[in-house]
Formats: sequence, C-alpha cells, structure tokens
Amino acid sequence: MENISSILEGKIISAKNYEEILDFISFITDFPPRHFIHIQYLYFNGEINSYLANLKSKDFQLSQLNPNVCAFNYHINKKDYKIRGAFFVQPSTFSNLYAIYSISSSYNWSIFHQIILRRQYPRIVLLYWKQSEQTKALKLVEETLRHNYVLRVKKLSLKEKRENEKEKVSLGAKTAKAKFDSYLEWTNKTLSQVLDEAKERDQWFKKITFQLFKKQNEIIFHIPSAICKMSKFGYFSCNNLYPIIFPVVKKELEPPLKDRILLFKDRGLKERNYKPSSALTIIFEDEIFKNIDTFRYFSEIIKRYPNSTKAFFHTNPYFHASIADFLDGSSIDLWISNYKTVLLVPQIRTSISSLERLVAYIFDNFHEGIVEQYQSENE
Repeated sequence: MENISSILEGKIISAKNYEEILDFISFITDFPPRHFIHIQYLYFNGEINSYLANLKSKDFQLSQLNPNVCAFNYHINKKDYKIRGAFFVQPSTFSNLYAIYSISSSYNWSIFHQIILRRQYPRIVLLYWKQSEQTKALKLVEETLRHNYVLRVKKLSLKEKRENEKEKVSLGAKTAKAKFDSYLEWTNKTLSQVLDEAKERDQWFKKITFQLFKKQNEIIFHIPSAICKMSKFGYFSCNNLYPIIFPVVKKELEPPLKDRILLFKDRGLKERNYKPSSALTIIFEDEIFKNIDTFRYFSEIIKRYPNSTKAFFHTNPYFHASIADFLDGSSIDLWISNYKTVLLVPQIRTSISSLERLVAYIFDNFHEGIVEQYQSENE
C-alpha cells in the first residue's frame, strides 16, 4: 500500500460521513515504512470548514474534498520541498474541540504541521496535555493490552532540572539561563522504569515514542507490532493497531481538553458583559516560590513570553505583571499569591486561546500544576 495517502484521499471523497472514513482507517494493517496515522487535537471557535475553505497563502493551497465532511487536500510548495496530502477534521462530542486526522510520512506531517497548522493561531489552538494526563493514558494502554502485547519505551524528548549549584547562583544574578536541560534519550525500558526515573530525576517528557510487541505463550516477538508517538501538544500517532490503541488514548485524553476549554470560557469582562469573573489559579505541588531562585526564574520566564507585551509592576518581594497578547488582543494579570500558587486575573478581553497559550507556556517552560477556578478562603 505504497500510495496510502492517495487511497485515503479517494476514500474521503466518496465517504458519506466520518464513520466511513474511520472504519476504512481501522482496517489498514499495512502502512508503508515511516508512515503513520497522525491525530492532532485543536480548539476552534466558529465554523472550521468555512475557515479552512477560505484560507489563502502563498506557501500552500487547500482544496475541499467532500461536502459531507470537513476534509481537504493540501499542496505545500516551498523552495526546499514540495509535498501533498489529505486530512479531515472530525468534531468531538464537545463544541469547539476537534481532531485532525491524516496519513502520511512523519516528514510530510511535520511540514504540514509547521507550515499550515501552527501558523493559524489564534484561530486554531493546538491543545496541551499534562504529563500526569499522558501518564494515565499510557498506563491504561499498557493495562488494556497486557494479555497480548508488551509495551516498551523507545525514545523520549525530555526536560530535566539542573542541579549545578553554579548555574543556580548565576540564575540569581539577573540571567535568563534556563534551569532545565532538554535532550533526547533512546531506550528499551518498561513504562514503569521510565516513569520512576522521571520522578526521581525531576524529568518530564515533551514527546514519547513507544512500541508494542506481540506476546504469545510468554514468548515476546522481536519485531514491534506497532510504533506510537505522543506529544504533550495534543498529538498522537501510530503505524498499526489503531482500532485497539487510539480508543484507549481518546477515552483518557479527550476529557481534560474539554474540561480546560470549559474552565477558560467567558473569562474576560467583555465576554461576560462586564460582569466580573473569578480569577484562575495554577497550584503547584510544592511550595516552590519559597526558593528565591525559583521566584526569579519565573519572572525571567514571563519576560520571555512570546508575541506579547509585558508590564512588571512588582517582582520583589511579591510578583505582579500584566501580559497583553498582541496576536488576539487579550490581556491577563499574573500574581504570585503564595509559595505555591500563581493567580491569573482576566482583564477586559481574555480569550480561551490566550489562556490556553499562557498556561501551556508556563507548564512547558516552568512547571506543571493544577489550573482551576480561584476559591477565596471565605468560600
């Protein structure tokens, strides 16, 4: 099935609904080398089919394939590469939450992702999974398939907290040096080994690649039955066993995306007809702001928040800053209210897109925590 992208495009064109396309994908067992089914979750407020149909760019062209579903083929023409492919956008059971599906090589997907998807912010927002959410999904996959398959982690894209005392000192001297190292690690460890090491070494993974090996009568086959990839920015892919792996992932990882969209909805004064809303809080597990270096590092991280203007009112002995997202006009105030909590206070306009981007940025570059509605001590 060397021309699988064209075969998928043909099936999309003739399909009466999404179920016919998904049923077709479920029966594919022979992917060409380095080809995967790619699934990317996103937030979009509006009619996404019309938005994509009217999207114009000198770098790519989109052509609608089928009036029954939101589906397109794409042509990307750049100096260094010319690629084409097809994708469809399936609505979830929750409003404004969608999943893009495509079958292609990893290289083609990365170009499509970079040139088309990532450039659509703030209209299209790629969503974020916390490590704890990914971990639960991976454990559930392992547990669900344990009678027939063995899961092994193949590759990790990691961040690890630095322990070098000299770097901690230099951080306190108004430098913007990162407190974390990023690197790739190849392995053949069990999931529990990887998770135990991550906890012990204060690591978290940006991307994880795992393999499933067929098991029969306690004999483990040497060739993997499926290779799967997961990124914390709402992405999952596999090259086989899609109908038994992805439903497990979907069951575990769609609900937190829905919950955060609901939490971030109608926070700005303008969106609420100028009725005040409660602030949001990011609560960390430990009292991390007791450490003055961590306090300063958080300030440096916010100073580097991209595509925004920042005003810092206080950075010592407490933290108060205002961020204006100039990509969509939103504004948010940030306070460090105690040793383990960051307060997010919406202003005149505060969109779901801007809150998702800011929270994901803090989680990715500083620390992951629990984001929830602020509860005062009197409530």
